[in-house]
Parts: sequence; C-alpha cells; structure tokens
Amino acid sequence: MSLAAESDISGESLLAVLQRADPTFTPQLGLDPRVPPKRFRSRTGLEVDVLTRYRNRKDDEKPALLPALRCSAQPLRFLEYLIEQPVRALALYGPGVQVSVPQPARYAVHKLIVAQVRSASSGKRGKDLAQATELFEALEINDPGAIEDALADAQGRGATWKKHIQASLAEIGRE
Repeated sequence: MSLAAESDISGESLLAVLQRADPTFTPQLGLDPRVPPKRFRSRTGLEVDVLTRYRNRKDDEKPALLPALRCSAQPLRFLEYLIEQPVRALALYGPGVQVSVPQPARYAVHKLIVAQVRSASSGKRGKDLAQATELFEALEINDPGAIEDALADAQGRGATWKKHIQASLAEIGRE
C-alpha cells in the first residue's frame, strides 16, 4: 500500500508536502538525473531520507521508484528490525508535530549491524559505530533494559545478525 494512498497527501509530491512545513526544502539529486530524489534538505540542514526495505536482490542497491510521491527510496538492510515497535516523539516545528521514530536501542543495534555491512573504507561505517556508542552510553543511564532487549531480539534473528553485532561490539570495546 502506498503512503500517498493512505494519507491526505494523495496526488502531491513528497517535496510539496515537505515544503508546506518548510518552503526551503529542496531535492538532493543523485548521480543519475533520471532517478527521482530520495533525499530532501532544508536550508537549516534538516534532511529527510526516503527508505524502503532491502529484499536481498541484485538490484536492491538501486533506489526504488515511488511514482505516487514523485521520489525514490533507498533500500536499507535490516529496516524491518529498525522500524518494529516505534515510539512516539515530538518533532520541533511550530507547536510541534507528533512523529513515530525507531526505539533508540533498536536504532543503536541497527547501527552495529549496518556498520559491518559497509566497506571498511566507508566514512559512514565509523559514523554508525560512533552513533551506536553514544546511544548505548545514554541508554545505560536512562533505560539499560532496552539495550539488552534490543540486542537479544536482533541476535535471535540468525547467525549473520549475531556475527555483525558481535564484530561491531568488539570494535567499540563492548564485548
């Protein structure tokens, strides 16, 4: 089911919807100008990335076209884990807008997993590990049980998941 079909944005591009919130949003075009944008950025630096699940096919590295929203979406590995059991948060815009976001512990564990999928030379790999470390430190103070639950859930999803998590935990000194 399309997001556009389920909401009040039917017929509008994602860019038009974003520009209703902040007129400075612009599409960030990729290398191929024929592919609709998958990232939008406001003048203040807020970025919106459009993601879709990865299906383990050869063409899954390519953006998926979303004609109803006139954009594309980047496949993201392990997305299904990341978006399970979201939490409500408040986006600071005007009086505030309620949004659903991933649980912080799941986000940290997801960062551990994707760090191992990226090449060792990827700049994003180090960023993933740093973000996971910072989230773990914050969660150890505020919600230590969440870390244990998120790790147990992810490690229970198979040997590959467990291997990626263990390798990242070793890299950040949290074996």
